[in-house]
Amino acid sequence: FFQAEAGIRDKLVTGVQAFALPIYNWELFTNYIMKGLLFSVQLTVIATVGGIIFGTFLALMRLSGKPSLVYPATIYVNTMRSIPLVMVILWFFLLIPMLIGRPIGADLSATITFIAFEGAFFSEIVRAGIQSVPKGQGYAAQALGMTYAQRSEEHTSELQSLAYLVCRLLLEK
Repeated sequence: FFQAEAGIRDKLVTGVQAFALPIYNWELFTNYIMKGLLFSVQLTVIATVGGIIFGTFLALMRLSGKPSLVYPATIYVNTMRSIPLVMVILWFFLLIPMLIGRPIGADLSATITFIAFEGAFFSEIVRAGIQSVPKGQGYAAQALGMTYAQRSEEHTSELQSLAYLVCRLLLEK
């Protein structure tokens, strides 16, 4: 009985070793796991920076007060925020190559999609940060005789506005 059990145990150990060795090796780790991790980190950094820049432009369009800028930005932001990211990735990966007539690749497709998608969310964060600065500061600038452009420039570049934006970016993302 013990001899039969030892034989079965040896066969099981040999079978597990034969199964496990090809799966866990350094080449697999470096070729797939590390490349995937590196791409994920790069995509995160690029999409975050690009999303903040694109979102800032969208926020300024929405705050401009000009209907020709406000309406397209509002439609874009509300549409992108209401569609799941997986759908946006799928549509962009499949439809854009059909429209332009050539493939753009998975990496570029993912990068552009994430920037476009995150830009909508960062737009709301930036817009809320700008609008959270007390209105009294804008009134004070107006009382000093500053034009709308000067007030907007001073208003959005203040340290206080930056502090609100950083807090919102850290807490909402």
